[in-house]
Amino acid sequence: MSTPRTNEYAVVIEQIEPGEFEARLPDLPDALAFGATPEEALAQAQQALDALFDVCWADSEPFPDPVATPAPGRALRLSLDRAARLALAREMERRSLSKVAVAAAAGVDEKVVRRVLSGRAARLEQTLRLLDSLGARPLFAA
Repeated sequence: MSTPRTNEYAVVIEQIEPGEFEARLPDLPDALAFGATPEEALAQAQQALDALFDVCWADSEPFPDPVATPAPGRALRLSLDRAARLALAREMERRSLSKVAVAAAAGVDEKVVRRVLSGRAARLEQTLRLLDSLGARPLFAA
């Protein structure tokens, strides 16, 4: 996997009928949301984006990079904790690093790396510290 140039997912919002709007993410066909207003549909689409990431992560399936160019004001990003976990996993894959190797580079127990990658009870600061120990600079932290 290559590092994405951006972590913004384009959102297309269309009025289906009066008082009902649909929000689609072209790069993620499974992420579809609805709302009574464009703002509500956008908020629901953010929840759909994060939920789809969680499902892919739990199933060890790859999460697609954004490809479509978002219109101004029509983009969503993964929450910071999810984006950081994804950046760490991609950096580990890119360098063929094991959890043990990352733990050694960060000076922490391997359990910390496992906990961060699982997403359970991990803090964003821990994930960023692991990324920093690898010299990785995720896009969202720029």
